[in-house]
Amino acid sequence: MKPAISFLQVMPWLLAATLVSSAEQNEQGPKISPELVAKTVAWQVHWDQRSGVPNKAPSTLTFKMHNQSGVWIGELNWIISFAYEGSQPFPNFVQRLPELPNEVSQKAMLPFAQLVAATVKLPTYTNSFQKISTLKPDIQQKLLDAFKHEACSADMLALCKNQSGLLVKRPRYWIAPVDLNFPVLLYCVEGVPYIGKVYFDTHSLKALYSEFNYSGDEGTESRKCDLKLIIGIKVEGDAFDLKNGQLVKVKGAINLQ
Repeated sequence: MKPAISFLQVMPWLLAATLVSSAEQNEQGPKISPELVAKTVAWQVHWDQRSGVPNKAPSTLTFKMHNQSGVWIGELNWIISFAYEGSQPFPNFVQRLPELPNEVSQKAMLPFAQLVAATVKLPTYTNSFQKISTLKPDIQQKLLDAFKHEACSADMLALCKNQSGLLVKRPRYWIAPVDLNFPVLLYCVEGVPYIGKVYFDTHSLKALYSEFNYSGDEGTESRKCDLKLIIGIKVEGDAFDLKNGQLVKVKGAINLQ
């Protein structure tokens, strides 16, 4: 079963070339911290489980880092590629090697073959990811400003209208729990069959860019997984209505339809 939510993925035959290209660009760039690696895995495993993908979180991670561009996770046999925006590294895609043909998987592992492995403890997702509404007011406002800049633009509002078929005067956004040291805001919009991510700088909390990915056609496994994921975002996260250009917290809002 394909996971309902993952970072942007590339075709398997492009993986090795992508790692090399990214490594050349970022060899002298900012460093990917073991903490970011661990939180990326914790985030992905958590939302895999929420979407119905059976994924058990290991207690520790053994990983190899390839020139600040890609990280191989031994316990899961994943390769996570990282991209950069200025000094901010952020997870770009997750490639699950067990899903690939052996020949492709072996080629993807070549950049990591001679690298030294490191070990880090996997954090508990719920210990560090929390609702935006529980953060200090000034931090909340900075994150909501970043979110609004990307997710509430005129183009995005038009997309929401086109996909929902409704004239949404006050669109409702559901934002999943956030970790200030993990540069991703996961969200969905009420009545719209898309799941979005807003990437932000963990130092300034300013927006970097965003993605809004179609959930899949009715009746497909991808759509079923995404529906579970949307429910998870609503249960765990906060709801905000866009009123007069401002995001306003909706108290007690929950809608699992």
